[in-house]
Amino acid sequence: MGGDRKGSGRGIGTIRADVKVFEKTAPHSDHSFVFGFCGSYRMGQIIKHHVELPEIDNSLTHDKWEKWLVTDFIPKLRNELKSHGYTTIDKNTETGGLFLIGHRGFQARIDSDFQAGIIADGFVSCGSGEEFAYGAYAALLETGQSELMPGDELVKVCISAAAKYNHFVGGGVDVLVS
Repeated sequence: MGGDRKGSGRGIGTIRADVKVFEKTAPHSDHSFVFGFCGSYRMGQIIKHHVELPEIDNSLTHDKWEKWLVTDFIPKLRNELKSHGYTTIDKNTETGGLFLIGHRGFQARIDSDFQAGIIADGFVSCGSGEEFAYGAYAALLETGQSELMPGDELVKVCISAAAKYNHFVGGGVDVLVS
């Protein structure tokens, strides 16, 4: 999982020292998760420093991954985002932020309505440059180049493509592997 270093808003971009990707370990276990976020750094900070990861089954499948996200992780996430003043409620609909989570090869995109999008093809993106990253990935996949690259290099290439064409993306790339 990777992220750029640029924070942007209101047409202004700054290079941040705090990163958009981080690793977090569930308490009392060896289960390590990687997170990547876009949008609000506040949301990323709450996830990084306040959300306690629940226990997860060692024999993970896509079905178990989805169930863990929906029944164990997202309720804790919603509670922490709410208790730290991050979620909003409008017309009886609660919204949060958008981020990615990965664990032992499984990936998901958690959207602002808290639905867990389980990723099947091994690549997911979010943020200002996501369309460019998807385009770069599709081109590399179509030409067979993606199979020749290690995963961290592939992530860097896709984010770099996004940075080339979107002025809200840039400042270097950080990559973590789950």
